[in-house]
Parts: sequence; C-alpha cells; structure tokens
Amino acid sequence: MGGVNLLPMALLADVRQLVHGGRLLQSNTVEKLSQTILQAVVEKRIRTLAQPSDLVDYLNGRMDGAFASESIDVTNIWTRLRLATRRIRSKINVEWSLTATEEPQLQLNGFRLRASEVEYSLRCSIREYFRRRLLKKPDQGKVYEVTSAATPPNHFMRNGDFTRFAEWRFIHRARLDCVPLNGARRFGHGDKRCRRCGHENETLPHVLNHCKTHLATVTPRHNAVLGRLLKALVPHEGTTVRVNQCVPGMDDGLRPDLLIVNGTEKSAVIIDVATPFENRYAAFEAARNEKRAKYGHIADHYRTQGYDVCVDAFIVGALGGWDPANKRIISLLKLGQHYCRLMRRLMCTDVIRWSRDIYVERLTGQRQHE
Repeated sequence: MGGVNLLPMALLADVRQLVHGGRLLQSNTVEKLSQTILQAVVEKRIRTLAQPSDLVDYLNGRMDGAFASESIDVTNIWTRLRLATRRIRSKINVEWSLTATEEPQLQLNGFRLRASEVEYSLRCSIREYFRRRLLKKPDQGKVYEVTSAATPPNHFMRNGDFTRFAEWRFIHRARLDCVPLNGARRFGHGDKRCRRCGHENETLPHVLNHCKTHLATVTPRHNAVLGRLLKALVPHEGTTVRVNQCVPGMDDGLRPDLLIVNGTEKSAVIIDVATPFENRYAAFEAARNEKRAKYGHIADHYRTQGYDVCVDAFIVGALGGWDPANKRIISLLKLGQHYCRLMRRLMCTDVIRWSRDIYVERLTGQRQHE
C-alpha cells in the first residue's frame, strides 16, 4: 500500500520463475522431459538416485540431509526456481508438493494451484503480506487500515482521476506520516510544538483537524462533503429538508447538517457530516458515537411525536478515508446508485484537496483559497 500497491521487481521476477516452472511441470507436451531434467539436476546435487520426494524437497529449498552438500551444478532453470521458491517462502505459505501421481505441483496455503492460477494467486498473497506488515506499524499503518478497507480512497491510484499533481504529491507522504512537521520527526529531540498555535505536538492530525488557526479551512472541507450529499438527495413529496438549521421546537442551538422530516410517513433522519483523522477505524466509530450522543435528545423529541427516527454520521476521513458504514445512509436516503459511485470518489478527492490546502497553509503561512 505504501508503494501504491506495486510489488518490487525482484519479487515479480521470482513469481515469474515459479509460474514458468509450474507450467513446464504441468504441460501436456514437455511435462515428462521437464521432470527428467529436474531429476538429473537433483541427482547431481544429492549425488544419488533421486526419489519423487527428493524433487519437491529440492524445489522447496531444503538445505539439510542429502541437500547439505555444496552444489556443483551450473545455473539453470531449476536452480533458479529453487532459489526463487526459497525467497518467496519467507513471505507467504507456498511450497511444492507431490500429486497423487507423484508429480511436483505448487500449492498455496495448503491448496494446489493449476498453472493458470499461479501468477494471480502469488501476486495477491504477496500484496496481502505487505499490507499486513504495513498495518502492523503503530504509526504508518493507522491510516492505511482505513484507506485499504474500501475502494473510493484509492480510486486515483491508476489514472489520477479528479486529482491534481499537488494532491498526488501530498497524499502519499501524508498517509505514511512522512511530512516535515515538528511532531513527525523520527529522530532527535527538537522542538515539537505547533508553529502556529503553540500546541505541544505538531502532528498531522493536529494540523488537519485540531489547530484553531485552520478552522476557516476545515469548515469548507466539511461543507464540500455535505454539498455532494445534498446534490444526490431527491426529496420525496411531503418531505422537509433542513440544512445546517436549528430544529423547530428545540432551543439548544444545535444545527444538524441534514434534517429530513417526512410528515406523511412519520419519519425523521438526522445526519451530521464528520471528517476525523484516520487514526485506525476506531476513530470513525468514536466520531459516529459522538454524533449519535450529541443529537440523541433531538431524536427523542421526534420519537415522542410518533416519528421513526434515525440518527447517524456520514464520515469521510481527513486523508480521503471512506467509512463503509456510509452505505447505510446512502441506502436510507435512496440515493441514485449511478451517481453514488461517482459521489464517493469526488468526496474523497474533495477532502484530500482541502486537507492539502490546510497543510500547505501551515508550512507557508499563505491562505490557499479565497
């Protein structure tokens, strides 16, 4: 994920080596010839007659017993296949095993692979290995735990749709927390205070979500998401839609982002947009629970009048993370599916654009919008 989901070239070369070897050993035309040559290579290594089990032990990179002796063979496709298998086995559970007819065949996680399945399966498993390794990192894995759970946050990876080069240069460093902020230093004991408000730790979450000097930009970021949601909303007959307005009959001053009341069906929907920082998915859950608690008494107000009430939060992370729970709101509001596919991408892009403006404003001191 940190490498834009591109695998290292060395690993891709090893994968191709396994693919080529698997096809030779399962080919209808050269299968017997391939096994004969492989057996000759193994016998040259162990210096005795090779059994079928010795063939898979050799390919799996066994180094003890008869295979402890030093190789005296020249480099060939089978020696390269043996080395490639050893390197890949250090990352995923792949090995060569014997079929019922005592022929070598590759298996992944205990399941045998046909020659046509080898490349795709190995690529997916290696990507998953790197994804898990990244997510285990306490700092750099927190954002990717959220952004890797859905498609919209990464829609621009392939062709850069709706994304400027400015956002492209920012978002990858930001998601890995490799930005030149005082609180993001990996080494040293320099001053970590916020250069604008004096907060004790100038981290990216503080800059994008909590620094008071940037509230004028945080609000448009929030409104960009709300605006996309309103554009997709088509109110039904008898429905009243209130946007960022006080609730009639309530004097608490709270203004939900979206209040939809249908007097005919006696239903009320209270939705508030939130753009929390992607501090793992728990941050999204905490933001949703906070919104529900904040507007819970308004929901009770409508329930006493016989309304069926739903209170929820529509969440898009500050670095473009998409909350899969937003699907409930999209379904509840009966938004058009065709536009919603585009809406998800545009929302993530809008949030990234505004977050980038906040970040640049922090470094340069110059407002990035009018």
